[in-house]
Amino acid sequence: MTQEDEPGPFIFRLNENGTGPDLLYQVCVERGWREYDCNSLKDNNNWNLWWRTSGFPVSHYKQLKNNQYTNHIPKASSICRKDQLTRYLKSMKKIFGSIYNFSPEAYNLPLEYTKLVAECSRQARNSTYENPDNVWICKPVGQSQGRGILLFQRLSELVYESNAVVQQYVKNPLLIGGYKFDLRLYVCVPSFHPLTIFVYREGLARFGTDKFSLANLDNPFAHLTNSSLNKLGPGYGTTKERVGSGCKWSLSQLRQYLYQNNIQDWLLWQRISSIIVLTIASELSAIPQTKNCFEFFGFDILVDSSLNPWLLEVNLSPALANDCEVDPAVKKPMLHDMFDLLGLPVCNTGLSLFTLWTSLAQRHYTTEETKLSHEDKVSLSLSLG
Repeated sequence: MTQEDEPGPFIFRLNENGTGPDLLYQVCVERGWREYDCNSLKDNNNWNLWWRTSGFPVSHYKQLKNNQYTNHIPKASSICRKDQLTRYLKSMKKIFGSIYNFSPEAYNLPLEYTKLVAECSRQARNSTYENPDNVWICKPVGQSQGRGILLFQRLSELVYESNAVVQQYVKNPLLIGGYKFDLRLYVCVPSFHPLTIFVYREGLARFGTDKFSLANLDNPFAHLTNSSLNKLGPGYGTTKERVGSGCKWSLSQLRQYLYQNNIQDWLLWQRISSIIVLTIASELSAIPQTKNCFEFFGFDILVDSSLNPWLLEVNLSPALANDCEVDPAVKKPMLHDMFDLLGLPVCNTGLSLFTLWTSLAQRHYTTEETKLSHEDKVSLSLSLG
């Protein structure tokens, strides 16, 4: 028996220095795993799961042993860059047409500045300042958590210091109690060849903490739903109409609200599942074949007042911090289920939501196969239905 095959504790490693998200650490410990000793002078390759917020160098994947796993797939993070996602979706739209009409019109700056000018001019001819049909949102490519975001109507108001993406702003979001929200959905991709995608059926609804209004585009607490931003706002601790205190609901809580208000959401979740599949499929040709690795995405989806879902962005290594009581209730079971799905060892934790929906899907749905490629089969767990 080789050293690689010798039985022993399952060892998890977080980033380079041993620090990582609180909830991830808790789940690893709950599963009976042993923490990697970053200060040990022994073999530094003695680990079974290495979880890093950022990606790994290409050489890392070639050195993986049969009992070692990482939370990134080479080049899979491309769709998590705002500019690269824009390029992918535009390319796919040219090929497949309106099936890719699920993301707001977007332009990469400075490369597509002249195209943005032309579109702004076209829209300006059909709008007035009092009736702001022409509203845009500028997001720096290298920023996150709502930093550096600017909403504007006139091109003269646009200011950016580095590469940025300018998107058409969705002006008619679905509101609850007058507050805007978006969805954070968790997606696990254990393989790109064949392409296999699992969508967790629980997630988060993230609210702005001031009431939505187009009259003031400078109020980030009304227009941005980033939790890291809104927890600092004056309205975070107040009891808001229908929303309550804080800025997060679980997805189950949102669906219960929709049901109680006679809003039929079945088609919405099917559309969201399709958006996720088509988005990930857009980068399929760039991903090499690998083993013992997976990708964990956070999809941000906005729902408008007509129940149309819009893809805002895709996040690499979505936040696993414990900011409020909703976070552990959603994220810890999700992590357990994902590790169960991947076959990582643990004592019995019960039936995974992934597994549960897969079994139901076998009765109600056939396995969906994307026609984007004749070589790659898409095994989709429609877990939001």
